[in-house]
Amino acid sequence: MDAPSGSDFNWVAARQKCSAPHVFKQLEKGAVSDVEARNRLREERGEGKIKFSVQADDTTFSVLVQGARTGSVEFTLTGEMIVVTGHQVAVEFRATSTLTSDGKCRLTVDGHELEGWQVLRMALEPIFF
Repeated sequence: MDAPSGSDFNWVAARQKCSAPHVFKQLEKGAVSDVEARNRLREERGEGKIKFSVQADDTTFSVLVQGARTGSVEFTLTGEMIVVTGHQVAVEFRATSTLTSDGKCRLTVDGHELEGWQVLRMALEPIFF
C-alpha cells in the first residue's frame, strides 16, 4: 500500500484494504508461495521423504508437512483476528490488522507491528526447517 501524501490520503479506503479478511487472503497467497518455494528447495536438496502443501476454505487455511515427519500450522480468521495454531509444531499466536499512522497496513502480534512475510516466517519456519 502506498504511503499517504498530505491531506489527499483516503484512510477509509486504506483501512478497508487492511481489514482482517483482506489481510487473511493475502497471508494465504503468501503461504502458497512459501510452500512452493520450500518444495523447490526440498527437491534441490534431495529431501524426497517430506512434502509441503496448503489446504484452504473460506475462513481457514493450513500448511501441512507429510512424509518422514508430519504436522501442520493452521490459520483461522475469527472476526477481526487471525489465530495461528500449530499441530505437532510449537506455534501459537494471534494477529490483528492495523493501519499505522504512516498509512501502512501491518499485523500486530504481541504488541509488535509486523509485515505479512514476518508473520508467515513466525508461523511456518518451525514446520519448514
